[in-house]
Amino acid sequence: RGSGYTKKGHSLPGDRGFFASPQVRDLLPKYCTLYIMLEFFRREFGGDLGVTSLEEVWSFLKFCSPNTVYGPAYDFREEKERWLDQIRNPGAERDDEHCLCRQFRQDHTIPPRWKDIDMSLLGGWDLRCLVSEVYRGAQPPSGNIYQKLITKYETQQDASTVFVSLNYDFVLEDALEQFLLSKWHYPHVHTRIERSTSGVRVLKPHGSLNWCFRGNVPPVEIGTDYRLDSVPNENFECNRFNQAMIIEPTQVKEVLNVRETQRRETAGLFSNIWRSMFDALVQAKRVFVIGYSFRKK
Repeated sequence: RGSGYTKKGHSLPGDRGFFASPQVRDLLPKYCTLYIMLEFFRREFGGDLGVTSLEEVWSFLKFCSPNTVYGPAYDFREEKERWLDQIRNPGAERDDEHCLCRQFRQDHTIPPRWKDIDMSLLGGWDLRCLVSEVYRGAQPPSGNIYQKLITKYETQQDASTVFVSLNYDFVLEDALEQFLLSKWHYPHVHTRIERSTSGVRVLKPHGSLNWCFRGNVPPVEIGTDYRLDSVPNENFECNRFNQAMIIEPTQVKEVLNVRETQRRETAGLFSNIWRSMFDALVQAKRVFVIGYSFRKK
């Protein structure tokens, strides 16, 4: 947000007000599980999703999972009935939908264990797909703040220069491609693309929409092909899927990325990235902060 990137003539949405942006409003109805789960926020805010943030929705989906202690606090029987009605409509089928949807499209009888459907899991999958779609194919401006920084301060084109991006998008990488001509890389992220590790380092401690997580059955892998576009979310069958490797912006994300709650591949990758980020800040001679508002108390 504020980068100058647009899609269909509209600025890209940020966290706050994400669901009120024109491109999100247009896409939401086709993500039926998420659309149904957002009814909770419509009731809370009088139908206005403009005050609802991504963080709030993702936290809600995480907390109301039946696999957490908070699950029993929510009764989703009505939502599940609506979901089953919609999911049996073959005309609504999408390539990126969760495999459970395809299963229930084929079975027109009520499954004996339909009450065990995890609406938070399905809503979270929809939200991942939606975020990837919203940021895919954004149109860059003629220049952005990173380009100005690179040119004005004659950025060193070696590993002594480190960019830390807390965003999932590719606004930073787009500028690096134009001005450094691929002389940059993602440390610790597996790739089959030849990139020099002596170039500028880009650390993304919350993940990136162009990092692919292949899981959950072996071989689990997190990697990138360095294309500046969102990884398509594909779900082939239970526990076999591809999705963009991002850390959901929940209110407790710091405890959702440890070995007790994540696969070792995920915890290992982000532990290394955070350690490298810490070392870079300790050793830095100059630090530029872009996109934050430090408010005075």
